[in-house]
Parts: sequence; C-alpha cells; structure tokens
Amino acid sequence: MYPHIGNKLLTGNSSLYSKIEYNLKKHSRDQLFGFQIYGFIPLIEKISPKFSNILKNEKMLCLMSSSQQEIIQKLIDSLLYDKNKVKFSKEEVLDVLFILGLFKNGEFIDLKRSLTSEFVNSFTLENLTFKWETIENLLKTCNEEFGIQNYILDQLNNHCIEYAAVQMQTKEGNTLLSTLPIIMRNATAIFPKMIIAQPTAINIEETIENEPQTIESLYGDMKTSDVKIKMGQNKYLYCHKTVLSSSSTLFNALFDSGSCFSDLSDDGIFTPDESEDLELLEIVIKYCYRISIDKIDAVKIIGLLDMAMKHEIQYLINYCKNNFTLSIDNYFAMLEVCENYFDLQLFEQFLREILKFSIVNRKQLFIDQNRISKLPEKFWQEILKLSQDF
Repeated sequence: MYPHIGNKLLTGNSSLYSKIEYNLKKHSRDQLFGFQIYGFIPLIEKISPKFSNILKNEKMLCLMSSSQQEIIQKLIDSLLYDKNKVKFSKEEVLDVLFILGLFKNGEFIDLKRSLTSEFVNSFTLENLTFKWETIENLLKTCNEEFGIQNYILDQLNNHCIEYAAVQMQTKEGNTLLSTLPIIMRNATAIFPKMIIAQPTAINIEETIENEPQTIESLYGDMKTSDVKIKMGQNKYLYCHKTVLSSSSTLFNALFDSGSCFSDLSDDGIFTPDESEDLELLEIVIKYCYRISIDKIDAVKIIGLLDMAMKHEIQYLINYCKNNFTLSIDNYFAMLEVCENYFDLQLFEQFLREILKFSIVNRKQLFIDQNRISKLPEKFWQEILKLSQDF
C-alpha cells in the first residue's frame, strides 16, 4: 500500500484483529452525485482527507472526462475495496498525475513518485509535442475551471521546457523542434535554459498536515452515522450502514435487501431482538470497525460463536474456534448453538472438527438416549459418513 495508508491503518491493534484488513463493499448509497463513482466518504475523509475534498466537489468531478472519473474510482478502490496496488496503462498515466497533483498531504505519495518517474522517462523527440500540449491543456483546466494549482503538472511543464532546451542543443533536436508552434510559444522560457546539460530532476515531496486515521475512528461518530443501534434505555451505538453491511451478511440484508424489517425504524434506529445478547452484539459491531476488545471468557465464546455464524463473519468464527476448547461438559451446549448453521459453507471446517470429536469421544458422549434422540438428523448422517474413516 501507499505510505500513510499502509498496513498499520488497515488493522486493529490487538491480537484479535492483528491479521485482518477491512474490505468494504460498494453500495448504491455511496454513489457520488450520480456519477459512476462509488466511495464511502466518511472513511475516505479519515484515511485520505485531501483526496476526499476532490470527491466532495461535484463541479470538479463533472468537468472530468469519463476516463478521468474511472481513474478516480480506481484510486478509491485502492483505499477501500481492493488493497492490491492499482495499475494504470501508459495512456492513463498523465491523467492520473493530473488528479494526484490536485492535493498533497503525503497521500498516494509512492504512486505520485513512481508515475512521475515513468512519465518523465517516456519522453522522446517524437512525442514531446503531444505530451506537452496535453499538459498545457490540463493546466488550463486546473487554473481556469478548478481554480487550483497543480504542482505535479507545473513540474512536468517545467520538465518539458528543460527537455526541449537540452534537445535543441543537438543537431537532430534543433531540426525537429525549432519551428514547432509549442516551441515558439515557450521560446522565452526555453532560451535561458539552453545552457543546462540535462533537465532538473523532479522531486515529489509533501508535508503531512492532516494525519490519517483508521476505520476505528468512525465508531460512535454521530456526525457521519446513518444508523443508530439501540443498546438499552437511552443508549445507542452510532454506526454506518456501509461498515456494518460490508462485514455482516445479516446487516447487509437489513440495510440493502429492500425488505421491510420491523426492527429498523423510519428514523434509522435499529432495535435488536429482546433475546439478543447486547454485549456480544457490541463485540460484533466493534469487529466491523476493527476495534480491539478484551479477551472473551469461555462462557461467552459459545454465544459469540452463535452470533458470528448468524452474521456469517468468518474471522470471528475462526477466533471463537481457536479460543474455545471443546469438552465433554460443553459438547451439547456447543452442538445446540451450531445446529442452525450446519449448511453454512463457512462453518464446514468447524463442523468437521466437532464431528471428529464426537467420534473419538462417542463412548462418553452418547450414553444418554434422551440426549442422543434430540441430535439433528443431518448431524448423525455426517457422523456416519466420517466414521468410515476411523
């Protein structure tokens, strides 16, 4: 990832979340001004504050071409939706630099440096005119339409001047360039440079004025919250639909399916079922924000597993599995919790481990006929299949 939005900002700071990253899902609620651009602005404001200002400027986005808007989406994707480094075609590089030059703060700094170097190294006598004229047109857009200085394009424009000055000191360069309109327009800038041996190296350096924050900082943010979860009398958790629904299939269904849920009121308040363990629900919600939590005791682990499977959150299921020791004493309590989730794909591995435990300890477990008769039929079918391997 790019500096200042790297791994330390994508993970929690406890052992519970030390190896996971968030990968948000795109939602129609996060579409920007009707363009084919999707971005969860509250989080972008935290991790890339200057870039977010561009995204909130409808006029600026409207004046961009469709290809430039696609680049905007790719940059957003690299922050929220796809952590793999974004690749751009040679034809896109200048447009990318045009966008990246609109803001500083150390955001996307590696990308700015690498693409600037790539673009500068691509200059030839034959393509100088086209590249330079494109830079001039983009600078005109920045100055006249956006009213913003583009420091990267300014440096590239100066590079064109110096590149032309160096090349015109050669016979071939003088022959090809001297009569070109763009050379004539910039003659007063080129002439003083004709004593240099090579163009000045472009140095992309930025000061970080606004430190980036993590997704954790959104938790409880009343200003940007779009859903309140009732956790008791006059107690609410201020949350974000996009964050919750990106981690939890249950929340995704609640917010995005279009169905009418009685527990989600018109004013955006979600009231959990009375049977819900609110302490465990809060743990699930904190997981969605990658907030560290204290170690969970063994009694609560079974309940957390139940809730993790209800929300279909694989990481929490694995956490419960790795921090819970199945025993003769808690076997039936665990089985009762898991019964409703046998068909979930994300539960397959855990189910197999329970089945193995069942077979290995069958003499101690299956001595009470009443309890045995209450075991689900599917469970017995799986035991019989697996027992053939023992």
